[in-house]
Amino acid sequence: MKALVPMLAAACSIAFAAPDVSGRYAAVAPIELASNEGLQRLELPLPVVQASRSPHLADVRVIDAQGREVPIAWAHEPARGTQQRSVQVPRFEWPRSIPADPVNASSLKVQVTAAGAVVRIDGATPKTAPVAAGSSVWLLDLSTLKNDDERPTRITLDWPRHNAGLSTQVRIESSSDARSWSAVTRAQLLELPGNDSNAPALRHVDWPTQQSTPRYLRLVFDTPLALTRSEVTLTRSGAQMELISTAMQFTSVNGERDEPVQWSLDLIGRVDLRRLMIQLPEPNTVLSLRLEQRNDAAQAWVPVRSFTAWRLVREGREAQSSPVEIDAAPARYWRIVGDKHTPGPVAASLAATVEWRAPQLVLVARGGPGMRLVVGRDKDNGSAVALPVLMPGYESGAEFRLPAARLGPLATRPVVEPGWRERLSEASPDDRKRWALWLVLAVAVAGLGALAWRLAHDVNKAPPP
Repeated sequence: MKALVPMLAAACSIAFAAPDVSGRYAAVAPIELASNEGLQRLELPLPVVQASRSPHLADVRVIDAQGREVPIAWAHEPARGTQQRSVQVPRFEWPRSIPADPVNASSLKVQVTAAGAVVRIDGATPKTAPVAAGSSVWLLDLSTLKNDDERPTRITLDWPRHNAGLSTQVRIESSSDARSWSAVTRAQLLELPGNDSNAPALRHVDWPTQQSTPRYLRLVFDTPLALTRSEVTLTRSGAQMELISTAMQFTSVNGERDEPVQWSLDLIGRVDLRRLMIQLPEPNTVLSLRLEQRNDAAQAWVPVRSFTAWRLVREGREAQSSPVEIDAAPARYWRIVGDKHTPGPVAASLAATVEWRAPQLVLVARGGPGMRLVVGRDKDNGSAVALPVLMPGYESGAEFRLPAARLGPLATRPVVEPGWRERLSEASPDDRKRWALWLVLAVAVAGLGALAWRLAHDVNKAPPP
């Protein structure tokens, strides 16, 4: 009985060892790494999406040259539009004894930190200098705003209200060392007379579009101002969503006589369509249409949106409707349904151009050359991890700045059916525990049977003479 324990342990270790699983997928494609960077981004073309047999591409795996599975994570959808935030930046009053011109810049002493942030501006102020309410020159410290993904779009200022009103110009200059200054822009600041704090006022300056973010700004006013606020509005543009354009054909569906005309499209995989352009077969045609989708032939159609497709000759020139924007989940089956009240020719097919977003994943470039992507397996639960787990310190859009690996042509192949070892190695922890308990029980029953047989043999044995 004791000899069975190490045998059982060896059997479990062999059964639960991780084998090369790439042979159990119906398609494989080589991966060409972009560099020796540890994390790289990979875009999946349409054939990979069509070869997948699991929802949400759960059967996509990346295997290294040694047959080991590589950690992967799915890239998030790029943020649409722009994002803005406002940041208070430090401001310093320019010493009155030093004019705001390049000739006297050498006498200015600016104390900064190692990162370049201004700590203090030290300049000798003559005792005979007149005392004014505020200052005509201010220095703004933008050294902490150095972010390649953001750029300033507006500078907002504030000061104690002037009941008599205010109209002044401000000249903005930039510098990288607080010594050499270059002009950036000019702007007008206004404040209407009165003591109403909610009265309209112009207290901001729009930043030039093509101007980069400097380290320091110098604001030169025609009228001295005691600034109480210096705020910079930063804008971050969302990662540009790259769409792939593909020509497709919607084929006519013969329905009942009273049903409207229909055209259907089977993409063979769940594709994330974002735009649809219909090319009508004849000029001077206007059709009111409805786009629908579903993922299974047994499911009901789900409406996506209604739109009008037209192709008209106007003023001697032919024009057609613009592409239709689509905001829906990825789907395999798409259908266009015409309005039965809209007259128009019924074509056997509708030519269309679809624009779709290719899924992208982040992979760990491990094992050197010979990495490959496999796809095409039923009932695969997937192995992708969350993106912040794979990318420590993750920020939105960081995955799209990774080096882009390239995927070679996808080749189909016969699927190798897994044996008992592979089935055990891919079982869930609960299944493994349950099977191990059954194995232990079977061994125990076998041991008890052997003991009972031996005992029965000894009982039936003839007594010695």
